[in-house]
Amino acid sequence: MDHSQVIIRPVVSEKSYVLANFDRYTFRVHDKAHKTQIKQAVEALFDVNVVEVRTSKAAELLSTHRGGSVLVALADDELTAAKSFRNLSRVIVLHVDDIGVADLVRAATLVISQSALDNLTARARKEAKA
Repeated sequence: MDHSQVIIRPVVSEKSYVLANFDRYTFRVHDKAHKTQIKQAVEALFDVNVVEVRTSKAAELLSTHRGGSVLVALADDELTAAKSFRNLSRVIVLHVDDIGVADLVRAATLVISQSALDNLTARARKEAKA
């Protein structure tokens, strides 16, 4: 993919303006572009050295959601994912250890990582034995 196809346009918003003061810039990129391609495109087009590339796909993951609240269950090592989901409307982000039965019943949709699912399953088995 050509560099000019990777970077679609800069994002101009209040948040992106504030981030620019800290040398962080926001771009709309091609949906199929991965982080390495994004880094190479920015470096080639703007003659800069890119330290880190962050992408946000949380809203896209929930785009097929049909309504009601969404419970996102995450494990210890998934803080970055929690940050991506926490500001979306009708989305509740909880650590897997903080999830109760009422949280599961209340949610219309459950989004759970594999490590959080493993943790929750182990906890349920442990409580069932007790």
